[in-house]
Amino acid sequence: MKEYLFIVLVIYSALFHLVAFGLETVLFMKGAHKRFKVSKEDAPAVYPFALNQGFYNLFLAFAMVVGLVFKLRGDPLGNGMLLSSAFVMVGAGIVLAVSNKELAKVGVLQGLPPAVIIYLLLSY
Repeated sequence: MKEYLFIVLVIYSALFHLVAFGLETVLFMKGAHKRFKVSKEDAPAVYPFALNQGFYNLFLAFAMVVGLVFKLRGDPLGNGMLLSSAFVMVGAGIVLAVSNKELAKVGVLQGLPPAVIIYLLLSY
């Protein structure tokens, strides 16, 4: 049961960050800027930052999936990749939740699943 929960949380965490990638890169200038409370006038100036953040999220998701593949194959590198990705995701979720009360729920959705991943990795 623990292994299935672990796999589901890894996939959820990766998908969460893939969605963020889409919003911050592909869809940002097509209206997604509103989700980030950026006006249409300010969107072109903010877009380079959003683009960078989007790719950051893409690479986190990639590391999480590759880490899972390594772990399932029995390679200890998987644990390191999963832990490092999860710690960054938890940290970013905390920053988001603390920095903007309106986004606290999103911060929890971002940070809690990888926090459980860390717990599961370190507890067995």
